[in-house]
Amino acid sequence: MSEHSEGKIVETDVIVAPDESESVQNHVQHGLNKEYVCSIEEAILENDIQKAHDLTLNLHNADIADLLEYLDRPERTQLIEAIGEDLNGSMLTELEPRVRDHILTLLEPKIIANMVSELEISDAVYLLENTPPVKLQEILSHISGLHRVAVEQAFQYPEDSAARIMRRDFISLPGYWTVGQAIDFFMDGKDLPEKFYDIYVVDPLYKPVGILSLSNLLKAGRAPTLESLADQDFHSANVEDDQEEVAYLLEHYRVNSVPVVGRGGRIIGTILVDDAVEIIQSEADEDIKQLAGVGGEEITDTIGEVVKNRGYWLMVNLITAILAAVIIAFFSDTIEKYVVLAAMGPLVASMGGNAGSQTLTVAVRAIATRSLNETNMRKIVLKELKVGLLNGIIFAVTAALLVVSGAVFDLWPLDYKLCIIMASAMLVSMVSAAMSGILIPLLLRTFKVDPAVSAVVFVTTVTDVVGFFSVLGLAYIILQ
Repeated sequence: MSEHSEGKIVETDVIVAPDESESVQNHVQHGLNKEYVCSIEEAILENDIQKAHDLTLNLHNADIADLLEYLDRPERTQLIEAIGEDLNGSMLTELEPRVRDHILTLLEPKIIANMVSELEISDAVYLLENTPPVKLQEILSHISGLHRVAVEQAFQYPEDSAARIMRRDFISLPGYWTVGQAIDFFMDGKDLPEKFYDIYVVDPLYKPVGILSLSNLLKAGRAPTLESLADQDFHSANVEDDQEEVAYLLEHYRVNSVPVVGRGGRIIGTILVDDAVEIIQSEADEDIKQLAGVGGEEITDTIGEVVKNRGYWLMVNLITAILAAVIIAFFSDTIEKYVVLAAMGPLVASMGGNAGSQTLTVAVRAIATRSLNETNMRKIVLKELKVGLLNGIIFAVTAALLVVSGAVFDLWPLDYKLCIIMASAMLVSMVSAAMSGILIPLLLRTFKVDPAVSAVVFVTTVTDVVGFFSVLGLAYIILQ
């Protein structure tokens, strides 16, 4: 079987168990599938180490990572032993953090050090970020040269900073060089980064003064200087800038890379758009989970970890439900006289909760992408108010019609006062839901609290309390 490697065709011998050849071919065409996973699991259960080893190494590194995540811990441990010395760092960088950390506990520091030595600094830092300090120092002691220094320096910066993900290998050339000199430099091919899109034009102090894309370089003649061609209107990141800030620069300004500068403005690294995609996906994934109240939960977590993680938010929701229950208890006499309110109260609260969740989801995502900021905040808030009013009017009429429909089918006696109560309560609930959905995340952001983490709790509380209080409070006033 032949595969392409760095532009060359290399003949490789693929070891396939006789009864697994069809699964392997299917995998190659369609990716990791259930049958292939089952064949590896059977090899592990039968303690056929060689078969498990060979079948696993037929896979792409990303598929091996998926396989390790599918397996339970005992099977995963056996597979790691089966892979043995063929395990590499690229496989582990594809893993979810908890699975990665579990596997690292199974490996000796010297083996981990050999893996780290072959990785980009950003990947090495990701691999080691949760390693206990004592073991981390032992691992680093087995890494020699500048690679160790670079890893140690990266760990000196905050966890989510640009320094943790920047690449140390980049192209920087003096502005007085001509295009011809630059091309000759590239043709020489010595010490070029594995991947780069731009050339950073620097001054004598090694500060970036412009960025020149490879496409613009190749389209120019040999005579112009790099400084004359470089785009001098560019954005750079500081080593301590948050990764999300860097991702925003790359996405918003649609550039291929951002230079990272240290003290004194000297360029010390670069972050490519490829890295930003991972950050954007990670942030979006985090926001979605936070809004659902499951935090950093992963599909590979154990039952105990899931129960603990979800239990916290369920307890918070229980407290908000208690507030609603207290309101219901306070108006128990009114409910006793008008039993229909027991059915209508949850309806209003539920509608408010759904409306609040809709607004909250849009608001949190807009804040994260900076589509919602100080410039348009007033306009967006007024827009949500109008939306809340319109929806409130529509569903207020619907609620009144429901009361009439219920009377027609003899579910309760017809009472125009009850129509007024339900219509008014629905209007109040929908407007308050829209306002809480937009204002609460904005308020939390003002206090530098992540809206995705806490906003859902406050919005749920507001919609529940307002929903029940508006129905029962209006009934207490109007029906007495």
